[in-house]
Amino acid sequence: MKHTLHIFLSSVFSAFSLGLSAQDCSGAVHTVTAGMYYYSPENLVVTSGESIAFLNEAGFHDVNGIASSLGETWNNPESFSLGANSGSAPGVCMGTVTFTTPGTYHYDCSIGNHAANGMVGTIVVEAAAEGTAIQDCPLFDAGPNESWPHALTVTTPASGNSSDQQVVAINVTSLPSGGAAYRVVKTVANGNWNNGNANALVLGLNTITVSAVAFDRSVKLQFSDGEVEFDTVDINGNALSCGGAAGAGTAVSQCSLFAAGPNETWPHVYTVTTPESGTSSAEQVIELNVTFLPAGGASYRIVKTVANGNWDNGGAIELELGMNTITVSEVAFDRSVKLQISSGDLEFDALSVNGAGQECAGASGENVAIADCSLFGTGPNDSWPFAFTVTSPDSPDNQAEQVIDINVTSLPSAGADYRIVKTVANGNWDTGSAFALALGLNTVTVPAVAFDRSVKLQFTSGDVEFNYLAVNGELEVCAGPAEGGVAVSACAVFTDGPNDSWPHALTVTTPESGTSSAEQVIEMNVTLLPDGGADYRIVKTVANGNWFNGNAMALVYGVNTITVSAVAFDRSVKLQLSSGDVEFDALSVNGEDVSCSQPCTDVDEDGICDDVDDCVGTLDACGVCNGPGAIYDCGCSDFPAGACDCDGNVADALGVCGGDCSADINDNGICDAEESGASIYCGEGTTWNPITLKCEGSGGSCPTDLDDDGSTAVGDLLIILGSFGQACE
Repeated sequence: MKHTLHIFLSSVFSAFSLGLSAQDCSGAVHTVTAGMYYYSPENLVVTSGESIAFLNEAGFHDVNGIASSLGETWNNPESFSLGANSGSAPGVCMGTVTFTTPGTYHYDCSIGNHAANGMVGTIVVEAAAEGTAIQDCPLFDAGPNESWPHALTVTTPASGNSSDQQVVAINVTSLPSGGAAYRVVKTVANGNWNNGNANALVLGLNTITVSAVAFDRSVKLQFSDGEVEFDTVDINGNALSCGGAAGAGTAVSQCSLFAAGPNETWPHVYTVTTPESGTSSAEQVIELNVTFLPAGGASYRIVKTVANGNWDNGGAIELELGMNTITVSEVAFDRSVKLQISSGDLEFDALSVNGAGQECAGASGENVAIADCSLFGTGPNDSWPFAFTVTSPDSPDNQAEQVIDINVTSLPSAGADYRIVKTVANGNWDTGSAFALALGLNTVTVPAVAFDRSVKLQFTSGDVEFNYLAVNGELEVCAGPAEGGVAVSACAVFTDGPNDSWPHALTVTTPESGTSSAEQVIEMNVTLLPDGGADYRIVKTVANGNWFNGNAMALVYGVNTITVSAVAFDRSVKLQLSSGDVEFDALSVNGEDVSCSQPCTDVDEDGICDDVDDCVGTLDACGVCNGPGAIYDCGCSDFPAGACDCDGNVADALGVCGGDCSADINDNGICDAEESGASIYCGEGTTWNPITLKCEGSGGSCPTDLDDDGSTAVGDLLIILGSFGQACE
């Protein structure tokens, strides 16, 4: 970034010069108006490189930034001034000024006593953001010639909106000493290119508009100098990013940690955790250090399962250069969490989950030799001992151009070569010329054809080491240790071998099979190799019945395909292995899967061996192995404890199952809630007498004998009169 001050004045004059030519204030970023004893705004804050226009609305005024008319000390970073003129509405242009040195600039009107009457102002210039040189930004391609060495593609016919108006805004923070220009080049209706006129770039915001047309087209912006620096550029309101330096990190599309995403919007996905991890409910912290962003940037989103198992797709969040820390809050259930990325061109140099660093297999600086990589099969001869299958007729894109990228990190002392072998239209093989491999990235391109074909890449040495291999941009990864395999020593189809060097053997075929003379193809997918590796060899009987022992060959991770050629006689063929610690998850002979399982006892004939069967027999209606069935009050169970029915109801105070009577204190069969007053306290055979307020036998013959003297008399009347007028409860 250059910090040399350039003050651009629209005119040079003395403070009181008259007869000035008209000034142009159009296009300025900021405006200050002058009037009778004022500048507005009086205090202005701008960014270095932004232009300021002064308009005189009334009176005769100038702009004096040289020395204070009031004798004050200003210490302006640089002096400036604009000549006087007479103002009128809506404002007469006095000129423009642009500051590129940060600091505080004071000024006043030096005419008469205007400054003393308050016509003073201040401009604070802040440093512009650090800019990027056009020549250092990957958004800009090489231009057509030395006069126009850099070009920005604004739109193309494929964009879908190329016929619309195109608006490019670029904020220039630094210009080379001789300035710089731009021009618009575009295709016209007949497809020919039209080169526009050169226009000078200015410090600050440059807005370039290309009018709409009625046809699809290409539009480019060409620049005369790569030293132009800028801090923002956008096309039609969409901000573009230079995205750092390409090649400093690993592209998402080239990293084995990322699988194919769900759609074109989210083409790449990284699995952060799964329910099987044991820690999936905890907070998940992902740190991704981005070293390069493609044009237009890139976004990420978090997708995760929620409590009911459904997927929740988070919102898209823009990735930034540098460290991006992404936190997924803890929950109370097991879950899956994934990080989806919108672009495979994004590059990064560090990825960690909960503090644990993650490495891209085969593309992280971990070198692997061709001889140790499962991607490479056996070549046709000793001169070309290793071959990588690029495509085959079964692949839907085998006719298309094939591009192979291999980053070689080590070569044997004598070097190594590769060649392309491929089938042609009639099915015959075409063997290409040998080419020397070089350290670094080797790109091999095989042109497209109009027929189905096979393409292979053959190598002269297995000692070549590499850390990256891709076909048509898709990363190829050497198989490594994996979970889920079974050890050879634990697999029943392997019998004892002949000696300690070859302790395990698989019988591939015998003379009795009827097909022993045919070609035999064994495929074994190795998931784990012991320290030091392991070998296999083929042993077979020959025409005279004697045994022939083949050479030892190293097993590799992934699929090992072993082919035994056809003969004209019946024979035995065996596969011997040097270690029982080899683990594998798939084994086949001539396309037929071979199982490690042995015959077992299955009394109930349900297809499950009795020693691992949860129920040898049948489950009854209640799910009980060999149980009696639904024979209880509630089918498979009795009433719940204390209940009177299968629904768990209990008897109420009257003995009704599920009833709502809470009490019958006098046990008269009437719920207390239905009786009134103290009658609930009367015992059996008695009733409540509301007059005497007593429980009385129902058989009394003189209910009016209130004093119980055996007759109804004056005393009984007095009792009644004593209670007369009282409210009955």
